[in-house]
Amino acid sequence: MTRREPLRPQYPAPRYIGGTTTDRDALLSQVGGFSANERQLFHLMCSMWEPEISYKRILSHADGESAKLSASLPSLMDKLQRAGIGLILTVVYEGERRARAVLLTDENSPVFFENLIAEAYQRVAADADQPLPSPASLQEEPGIAIPEEVIQRLSMAELVQLSTATSPPENHSVGAIFVEGSGDVFVPYTRAGVLVPAALRKLRGALDNTNLLSVVARLRDSSLNEIKVRIESTEASAWRDVIDTILTRRAALEESAVRIPDGLFTAAEILKAYIHERLEYRKRRQLNDEQRANLASAVEEAVKGTEGYLMPTPTFRSLIREQVPEDDADGEQLRASIEKRLTGTPSGRRLPRVLMFSDGVVHRDTLYVLLLQRLAYLGELLRKEYIRDMEESLHSGDRDRYLFFVSLESWESDVSQRVLIRDPLVPELLDQPELLAEAVVHVARTRMQLSDPRDLKRQLQILFLPESIAIRPYHQLLSLDLAAIFEVAYARIGVLRQLLLRISGRLEATRRRCTEISEAVAAAGGVVGRSRIGETLATLERGSPDAGTPALIPAAAARGSTGSPSARTGDAPGVRRAGTGPRRSKPATQPVKRAYSQQQREAAWKAFEQNLRESSRKQPEP
Repeated sequence: MTRREPLRPQYPAPRYIGGTTTDRDALLSQVGGFSANERQLFHLMCSMWEPEISYKRILSHADGESAKLSASLPSLMDKLQRAGIGLILTVVYEGERRARAVLLTDENSPVFFENLIAEAYQRVAADADQPLPSPASLQEEPGIAIPEEVIQRLSMAELVQLSTATSPPENHSVGAIFVEGSGDVFVPYTRAGVLVPAALRKLRGALDNTNLLSVVARLRDSSLNEIKVRIESTEASAWRDVIDTILTRRAALEESAVRIPDGLFTAAEILKAYIHERLEYRKRRQLNDEQRANLASAVEEAVKGTEGYLMPTPTFRSLIREQVPEDDADGEQLRASIEKRLTGTPSGRRLPRVLMFSDGVVHRDTLYVLLLQRLAYLGELLRKEYIRDMEESLHSGDRDRYLFFVSLESWESDVSQRVLIRDPLVPELLDQPELLAEAVVHVARTRMQLSDPRDLKRQLQILFLPESIAIRPYHQLLSLDLAAIFEVAYARIGVLRQLLLRISGRLEATRRRCTEISEAVAAAGGVVGRSRIGETLATLERGSPDAGTPALIPAAAARGSTGSPSARTGDAPGVRRAGTGPRRSKPATQPVKRAYSQQQREAAWKAFEQNLRESSRKQPEP
């Protein structure tokens, strides 16, 4: 059998711990007569004070000073207990109580009395014949009365709540439960759950007497073996029949020739009341599917109506706790059930009602508009930044500092890095193309009333490359046209600088390089176009709870530019916008994206297109 040490709570230090030796001697003189060795040992324990001082450690230190000190420890602790300032705390090991620690407290403090009652339950755990703590048993041994101001009256229903709580209450006191026919029984308030195991131990101990068990079986018209099976069971219903027999046939039991152990009827009354309240408690807590769905729906609506569409995860879980505030195992289980109901993936789908991301949770109805808002915002933000950077590049001629303007690969890489820094949620969303595609289709069907697979496909192509399951590169999603950015930046620099660029040949070289990059983008599928995203956003934001700018991370504001946005990318005169025609070459691979083979892309797209046709025949999901 393994020895289990209880958790050691953090009790406050008694006032005398910080006092002088003279102060502590005066205290001892007030509460009783103490020998010189007992006083020395008390001072030693005060110097070693912690919430619970190890008994072995005290003996070791005492032996180090004098062999007589160790011998004085039992008598010292007996006197300190009667004075209400100290206790020996025990642990039951192989049916025997063994000292594990010493507790020193202020005189007659709630901590002292609560632990005094807890030790009474340790005695019952070691010996079932010991009485449950009551005013009468405490007066008899150890001769202590519990002050009324320390006692907290409890009903059995309140005890059930305390014993099922996942964490104990903070305040220390002595709980008093009235037991029919017996009066008050005390429990340690922060460990109220010890009452039922103690009552069960006493009842089992009494029924170990075969003669008594035979009488109970006869009164119940049952066989002895049937009664034995019942008392060995952990099921409340099995015990309830035995308990009812003991209580309803009490007079017959008392008149029998068998000795009735002390406390038998008290233990039976406790267990009867506890079983009744526990069953009622569980009945109150057991919700049917409709009630669970209503609780989940209340949380779901709050997530859907969140300003900015993204709700922090702690707020989401706080909402669930508001619906299920009970702090016990059943409440914890119900909260987990509601969260799973909302965030779990339905069978055959990837799209739960509420999606969880690193930054928080988003409702499936608002995921698409959240992403489009953030893409639109990032597009404007980065466009300003790149116009500013291009101006500085044209002014300085420092090509090494602006290498991201040199090639399509470096341009894509820089855009990806800036997006990741300014809004990590966007890459997290785009890294889940299957889930994102299902979210787009869900919103297109339920909010945009689209059912034709061709319309759904066009909506998907805002985010996906044509005829592919690959997400568009960021510069396409953000409508960043490098040739247009160059023309805007060039128009803003001074006339003298423009002349120098023409004379040096840098103007045509830079323009040609930017145009080549824009043409490569067009060949890979082209930019989406802010007007396309804007039109979709306008449709989705009608009637939405928040159609404002999405809340991005603070770095976005910190990196603002002096460039002014124009109505559309490519607003400089003479600039040809890249088209959005069919793909004519292999799309550039994003460094952070998974690469798909041509065969994989075609097969996946055909499968997804088939799913779209099938889904268009179904009613929109509620």
